[in-house]
Amino acid sequence: MGAREAPADAVGSVAAGAVRATDLANACGRVLRGSPAQALARLHLAAAAGLLPEPELGRPRGDVQVAAGLAALGRLLAPVVSDVPALLVAAPAGGEVLAGRPFAAGSALVARAVFRAVMIDRGLDPTGVAAPEVAWAATGPVPYARALAGYVDGTPDGVIGAGVHRAVP
Repeated sequence: MGAREAPADAVGSVAAGAVRATDLANACGRVLRGSPAQALARLHLAAAAGLLPEPELGRPRGDVQVAAGLAALGRLLAPVVSDVPALLVAAPAGGEVLAGRPFAAGSALVARAVFRAVMIDRGLDPTGVAAPEVAWAATGPVPYARALAGYVDGTPDGVIGAGVHRAVP
């Protein structure tokens, strides 16, 4: 018995996008480090196909805050900071995408794929077999939302709390 196709509705599109983005994250760490905009576009195309019209796929929203957040993400992922532990790059990288919501749809899937790609690329999960989403889901939506709100607040305690939530749900 083979795998069934995802339903042809929004839930099926999100599920299929999650699988595609996760698969792509396993191979795009180097691209994310060298050309974050290109990697984000590819991850968004994988994550949001079927959710948005084709011209919107891979294209961030065009406002100043999104541009600033993506520029900060690029600096965070730059090879210059390669000696920083994987989790200390992956958590804020995913947080920037999740909090900034750079895309009209699919930003949360892209954020999780960015987190995964950094963890793989920096050697913390070199085979890509870890499933942090399972642990995050087990804590429920309230701690996840609190951690995101803390990250968005930008206070040291909020950012640290969000990182800890990513590391130890």
